[in-house]
Amino acid sequence: MERTAPTDFERAYYYDGLGVLLARTSTYQYPEYNHPLHPLPLDHPEHAGTPSREKKVFTPIGDHPIQSIWSDKLIASIQDAIDGLEWHSVYPIRIGVQHSNHGLPSRELVLMVDITPATADWAFAISKALACRSLLREAGIPDIEVEIREIRRVYLGGAYASSR
Repeated sequence: MERTAPTDFERAYYYDGLGVLLARTSTYQYPEYNHPLHPLPLDHPEHAGTPSREKKVFTPIGDHPIQSIWSDKLIASIQDAIDGLEWHSVYPIRIGVQHSNHGLPSRELVLMVDITPATADWAFAISKALACRSLLREAGIPDIEVEIREIRRVYLGGAYASSR
């Protein structure tokens, strides 16, 4: 399947408000569903045949071989692969839906790369995501995808310098 940039709908709703999808290596079709914030009522004729919303879940990795190969060397290689992105977090996680009526993955293993919003375009981001996936596949993890998410980092507290 040919890779294409996410639709505006997918970018906005892929993470259910927890950031904005910029790029992903998986190629399944993401359905445009009846979003509760859609300006038309859900029973409006324009919604006929449109799937209903399936809530995404973020879960721990669990027992998976990535835990034994996750090392400083692999992390350094991933950091080299995403050079040029204004990233602030890189971590493996499971993302999916609990029960899908539309063929969406159930808790897919993903390497999540969180970047500062509006600092990269899709073409650059997908090239970085594919490079990361290639590294992980070479390291022996064939069932992982990579997603690059725009998310603003907010510091909620911390120490401050005193003038004393």
